[in-house]
Amino acid sequence: MRIFLQHIEDIEKNLTVRVFLMLAFVSSLILYGALINLVAARQFTLDAFSKELVKAKADNAKMTTRLLQGMAILDENPNPDALQMQSVGSDLTYIYTNAVFVDARLK
Repeated sequence: MRIFLQHIEDIEKNLTVRVFLMLAFVSSLILYGALINLVAARQFTLDAFSKELVKAKADNAKMTTRLLQGMAILDENPNPDALQMQSVGSDLTYIYTNAVFVDARLK
C-alpha cells in the first residue's frame, strides 16, 4: 500500500502525467456521457444501448492501454528526451481523437 501511495505522490508531482490523467478522465466522460444522452433522448433501445456500451468499454480499454504506455515512458525517465515526448504526445493524441470519434459515432 505504501508503494502505491508513493506512486500517487510521484504522479502528483509530474505535470505531464497529471495532464495525461486528466485527458483520459475527460475522454471517459465523453464516451459515457454520449451514451447517457442518447438514452435520455430515447434515441436508443436498451439493447442498442448495451451494444454501444460494450463498444465504448472496448474503446476506453484501448485508451487506457495507451495511457499506461505513456506513463511507463515517463516512469522510466522522469526527464524524457524529444523522442520519448513525441511518443507520449502520440498517445495523448490517440486518446483524444478516439474519444471524439466515439462521441461522433454515437450522435
